[in-house]
Amino acid sequence: MRRFIWPSVALALVILYPLLFTTPFQQRLGALILLYAIAASAWNIIGGYAGQVSVGHVVFFGCGAYASMAAYAHFGLPPLVGIPVGIAAAVLIAAVIGVPTLRLSGHYFSMATIAVAELAFARFNLVENKGHSFVYSRRFYGEKSRQEADAWLAANGDEVEKALMNWEPPAIGK
Repeated sequence: MRRFIWPSVALALVILYPLLFTTPFQQRLGALILLYAIAASAWNIIGGYAGQVSVGHVVFFGCGAYASMAAYAHFGLPPLVGIPVGIAAAVLIAAVIGVPTLRLSGHYFSMATIAVAELAFARFNLVENKGHSFVYSRRFYGEKSRQEADAWLAANGDEVEKALMNWEPPAIGK
């Protein structure tokens, strides 16, 4: 029975956190802590238990988050209902990508996960508006800020992209 004390305390804190801390900053901080805990757990499983070095698991994390918010933005589903949708999307994508890549080992696996991450980045960068499409939540950001962000990206997106594409790192030792 004593081994359940600390997990019970942690669960109680997670449940009580939104009730005790009500400012947007505190709630955002709590969400970020949980997100980083999930990312650390994923890294622990693949890097610790499996002994692989993966740099592509962020693809699954991002696709799950995007699917969750897309369910909210496009279908009007509550965010708590969108979470299982995001989990299902991430598991499906992880299964499709994981079956062939987990057969590799060592640096071959690392290179394959880098390739998956870069292919996902290239694919999502080709969507409408040159990858600057965001899933907005009118409830949190409001229509006015969405229009302002879209106008800024339409006006400055190409310049920012050109600046990033043409940037060269400074020469060291010259």
